[in-house]
Amino acid sequence: MKNNRGQIFALYLFLLTIAMCTLVLSLYLVQQKNARNSLVSPLEVLKLRNDLAIFELLEEEAVEDSIGEVFQSNGLPKTDSNREEFILAFRSSFLQKIKSEPKMMNFLSENLVVNGEKVNLKLFNIDKFIENGIYKKSENTIEGNKILIKRGKVIKTMPLEAEEVFGAKISFPVEFSFEFEKSYEKEISGGI
Repeated sequence: MKNNRGQIFALYLFLLTIAMCTLVLSLYLVQQKNARNSLVSPLEVLKLRNDLAIFELLEEEAVEDSIGEVFQSNGLPKTDSNREEFILAFRSSFLQKIKSEPKMMNFLSENLVVNGEKVNLKLFNIDKFIENGIYKKSENTIEGNKILIKRGKVIKTMPLEAEEVFGAKISFPVEFSFEFEKSYEKEISGGI
């Protein structure tokens, strides 16, 4: 046995490799257990999208009901003055339906941002904002037998945070901003 250093060095490398693999695996498992602390949950975003879909269904129903009501009482507008009267009657009916629906009002007022500032609902007149900001009179037009209704841009913002896991909360909150607007083009003739 002249030189056994090569055999000892090979054994040393083998044990070092096993130790490093064990260290990497144990660090990976510890990090996976705590990874949930630092991840932001998309649950609030999904809830907001769901609430938006419900809001838009109710909004479209209010548009169609208002057109039907005004058409039955006023008929099809033929002159400019009749169009203006039709739009005013439509807006009155439509805005009344929106303001009387709690789901729609809650959706519009929650986490609302106006001019880059989060709205304090105690100091803010949401009714005037709906009439003059979201559903502007100038955005409603009649062309032929179709009426165009446009909802202005609405901005919502909220912080997204990670859930608390095992009593420890390590979080990197993300400020989430959501903008939405929509327009409807509906036929006036025939009502609903």
